[in-house]
This record gives sequence, structure tokens and C-alpha cells, in this order.
Amino acid sequence: MYYPIPRPFASPRLRARIVIVLLIAFSVVALGSMLLSITEGLLSITEVKDPDQDPISFLLVLASWVLLAFQGLLYLTTAVFLMTFLYRAHENLPALGTSKNSLQYSSGWMVGSFFVPFVSLVVPYRAVKELWQCSLPVPELYPGVSGYLPDPPAFFAIWWFCWILANIGNNVLFRIDDKSDVPLPWLSAVVNVFEIAAAVCLILIVRSIDQRQAEGKAVLGLGTIAGPPLPPLPPLQNY
Repeated sequence: MYYPIPRPFASPRLRARIVIVLLIAFSVVALGSMLLSITEGLLSITEVKDPDQDPISFLLVLASWVLLAFQGLLYLTTAVFLMTFLYRAHENLPALGTSKNSLQYSSGWMVGSFFVPFVSLVVPYRAVKELWQCSLPVPELYPGVSGYLPDPPAFFAIWWFCWILANIGNNVLFRIDDKSDVPLPWLSAVVNVFEIAAAVCLILIVRSIDQRQAEGKAVLGLGTIAGPPLPPLPPLQNY
């Protein structure tokens, strides 16, 4: 009889730490960008309107562009490592006692849903929520409870709310003209606030998923190879 070898449990802790460091760096740069935007907004109220006629305004605009470029680079790098973390953590779910057939979202679809228009408004949140719920084998901790999935902490909803608003704000900033009546510096500062809030909540989410999987591994006593032990071989018969 053939017994398939279960997929080994691979800790996503290293990926989680890299994502957290990148999110902290992104938050610091976004905070600097927000302060510069507020300063530009205050200067826009004064009589000086042309940055070429004011060296301070020119330096502020130059610093804003530099921070914006650095922020974009950090955003892309963080997104790549975040996707690898989520994929690796999701692939651990069968080893933690949740079969893939019982999951609503696969590892690939959870990652890919971030890049599909309209789908990215709902599915990524639901998939990450499912990942968090299934990362800890609840029946092992609560005997007799079957199919129970706990509600995630409040920072899940805050993360997604701020994430959506930040993306909407960035799209507006990308499309409006500098000569429009929209106060660009103030709008940019508000967008940065939502970006920082989303990054902080995402740090909590990544830490929570990683901690739940580490606890689940300890509860199940997983070693190098995850899953139930192989059945014993039948005794040899003498002929």
C-alpha cells in the first residue's frame, strides 16, 4: 500500500521578520513624507507660490520627490516579501490540521487576488482572515469543538479599511493636475496617515499569523515532517 509523504512544516518566521522590518521602514518614510506635505501645505497658504522663487519651497518639493521614490521602492519590496510570507504560511495549513479541500481560498489565489481588479477589494482580506483563523488548530486547544473559527482582532478590519482608502487616495493624487483646485499637499498628508495606519496593522497581522503557527506547531508537536506518523510495517513472515 502507498502512503503519501506529508508536506513538511516550514516556519515562516524569517519571512515575517523581513516583512515587519520593511513595514517599519515604510512607515518611517511615509511619516517623513507626511510631515513634508504638511509643511508644503502651510507654505502654500503664504504669498510664495512659485517654488523656483523660494529655495526653501524648492528643497521641500525635491525632498518630497525623493521620499516618494524611496517610498515606492519600499512598497514594491514589501509587497514581494509579504506575498512570499503569506504563501508559505498558507502552505503550512495542511500540516496544522486543515485540509486544502476545506479551505475557501488556495495559496496561489490568496496571493493572486491582490492583483485582480475589483476582486482585490474583498478577496485578499477574506483570504488573510482565513489564514489567520486556520493557523492555530483550535480543536486541539478546545476538545469537542469542531469547525469553530474565531473572529480575528479588530486590527484586521482597520488594516483593510485604511488600505482601501490609501489606494483610493493614491489613485486620486495620480490623476489630478497640479493646477487643479484640490489641495495636493493636504490630500497627500491624509493618504500618508492611512498608509501608516495600514502598515502598523499589517505588522500586527503578520506577527499574529506567525505566532499562531508557531503555537500550532508546538501543540501538534510537528518535527521536520508534518502530519500523522506512517502506519507500522507488517511483521516479516518466515517461509
